[in-house]
Amino acid sequence: PAYVRFHGRNAAKWFHHDEPYERYDYTYSDEEPEPWKQKIETLNTQTRTVLLYANNHWKGRSINTVRQLKLLLDL
Repeated sequence: PAYVRFHGRNAAKWFHHDEPYERYDYTYSDEEPEPWKQKIETLNTQTRTVLLYANNHWKGRSINTVRQLKLLLDL
């Protein structure tokens, strides 16, 4: 299987944070997941299973990420 994990893109806090959880405190814009559509579709032709994971930040950021991916991929 292929494995793709969405951690968030909080570049400002990735290396410079007070608390470790701050690096994952991020909500993707509607446009940010778009480049992954083709990559995921290509992976889907190369393997039987493509697993998409969204980092579950304590504020529940993964719920929005999964919704965005479902819309993007027509799932």
